Amino acid sequence: MNIIILDDYQDAVRKLPCAAKLEGQNFKVFTNTVKGLGQLAVRLRDAEIIIPIRERTLFNRQLLEKLPRLRLIAQTGRVGPHIDVDTCTRLGIAVAEGVSSPQAPAELTWALIMAAMRRLPQYINNLKHGAWQQSGLKAGSMPPNFGLGSRLSGKMLGIWGYGKVGKIVAGYGKAFGMDVRIWASQEGRDRARADGLAVFSTAAKTCSNTATCCRCICAWAIAPAIW
Repeated sequence: MNIIILDDYQDAVRKLPCAAKLEGQNFKVFTNTVKGLGQLAVRLRDAEIIIPIRERTLFNRQLLEKLPRLRLIAQTGRVGPHIDVDTCTRLGIAVAEGVSSPQAPAELTWALIMAAMRRLPQYINNLKHGAWQQSGLKAGSMPPNFGLGSRLSGKMLGIWGYGKVGKIVAGYGKAFGMDVRIWASQEGRDRARADGLAVFSTAAKTCSNTATCCRCICAWAIAPAIW
C-alpha cells in the first residue's frame, strides 16, 4: 500500500503514537509543499492513500484526474473546500475526515493576542541583544514611540465565527475582563446570545482585538485603534 503524508511541515506525524500503525507499509512523508499541477501529479502519482496535513494542497478535478491509483484521501481534521468531493465521488476515491480538538487553536489564538498587546516579540528580541526596559526603547528594532504594552481588561474583543474554537476564545476573553462581542452566521449568533454574549449588528470595525475562529482558520488581527 503506497501511502503519502503530505505537507507535514514540522515532520510531526512520525513522532506520534499513531505512526506505529504504518509500520510495514510503504509510506512517505513530505515536509514541504509544491504548488504546480505538474509537480503535484508527479509527487502523488503512485499514491493509493493520501493523508493531507490541514488544507495546504488543493485537490481539484485537474489534479485528482491525474492520480489513477488513488483510493482514499484521509484528511487530518475536517474536510474543507480544498477537496473536490464531487470529483472524488465520480472517480471512486473515498474521503475520510478526522477529529480534532478545539483547544490547541484556541490557545494559540490567545497566545498571539497576548503577544501582540504586550509586544512580547519586540521585547524578547531586545532582551536577547542585551537591551532591557528603557534601554530597549532606544534599540534599532523598536519603532519610534514604541512604548509599553496594553492590558486586555476593559477592552473589546471581537470574535469572528462562533464555533467550538470561538466559544473557547470567548471564555478566555471573559476571564481577562474583556467586553466580548460576536459576529458569525445567524446560527452562530443565536448560540452566542444563548451563551449570554453580545452580538454585533454588523461586522466589527472598532475592536481592540479581532479573533477569527472558523472552520479552517484560526487567525488574529489587532486594529490600529484601542477602544
